[in-house]
Amino acid sequence: MQSIRRAVFLLCLLLPVASAQAGPAEDARAAAERGDRAGAIKIVREAAEQGDAEAQASLGSMYVYGIGVPKDEALALDWYRKSAAQGNAEGQYNLGVLVSRGLGGARRDPAVAADWYRKAAEQGHASAAFNLGGQYLRGDGVAKDTAQALAWLRRAAAAGHPGAKSSIGLLYLFGMEVPKDEAEGFRWLEQAAKDGHRYSQYQLGQLYARGVGVAKDETAAADWIKKAAEHGDPRAQFDLAMRYAKGIGVARDAAEELRWLIAAAERGLAIAQMSLGSMYTLGEGLERDPVRGCFWLTLSANAVRGEKSEKDFAELRDDACKRRATPEQRADAERRVRDWQPIPSEQPEMGRR
Repeated sequence: MQSIRRAVFLLCLLLPVASAQAGPAEDARAAAERGDRAGAIKIVREAAEQGDAEAQASLGSMYVYGIGVPKDEALALDWYRKSAAQGNAEGQYNLGVLVSRGLGGARRDPAVAADWYRKAAEQGHASAAFNLGGQYLRGDGVAKDTAQALAWLRRAAAAGHPGAKSSIGLLYLFGMEVPKDEAEGFRWLEQAAKDGHRYSQYQLGQLYARGVGVAKDETAAADWIKKAAEHGDPRAQFDLAMRYAKGIGVARDAAEELRWLIAAAERGLAIAQMSLGSMYTLGEGLERDPVRGCFWLTLSANAVRGEKSEKDFAELRDDACKRRATPEQRADAERRVRDWQPIPSEQPEMGRR
């Protein structure tokens, strides 16, 4: 039932906002909102086949995400092309995305993608302006041009795009391509954070913690880091766990420490997995559990392969699995490792332990 509700919710997001004039978009959205997913898809498909540009863009997105239809990026590309050819900004933007990544059978061509982003951005499409700004910043498909990058990013930010606000903030904060201005960087990141942009919420917390661009304030730091953690950011979740462990900006709370440590570990953050595995292995803050200790420490060692910390993590894993666990316990842990899948960081729900 939950998956059906999620599918209906996603379908509503993919449908264009209906105008005051009745039409396919309004009919499809009404059908989706009353739970008639099949009816909504039928309306969109019929309208798309009759040449409605908005419906074509929506149908393309349904094929991208597999909402109500089999996932098929090639068909998505075809519908986006039809929509874009009629001047629809959403179709142009999404066509640019597929071409920029070489998806759906399209040849990867950042120059062509930039052209489609520009067409959509000139119609006020915020995400297209954001992507175009990024291409100018990197020199990807266009000549590198900081002035153009900032112009498009500011245009996207003015339209409410939190990622654009965050990008501008980081440019000022670190003095990348623009004069360094920590206060200006803070101001832009704060705007993005208030819009719910979790990366900016976490960065804002770090700025408060270090007193960069703003007076140092550990309570404010913890507040913003918690917002990012609640939005599923594993780094913020681990940071918040450490704050509860040490009482920095929050009251010490072992239960909250464990709660957020599990959340970060379940989302694949190696340092959180190592910490949780060590707690289970040594029985510190948790009842000793050799299987879970070996399980989490194996996951953490796998996550850092090829990195400088690989040897240290491997030694912790070997101590837990080879010295402290029985062969049966080790086999159980290895089975769990094979079956394990991380919780997507986009999901705000807590971990499953």
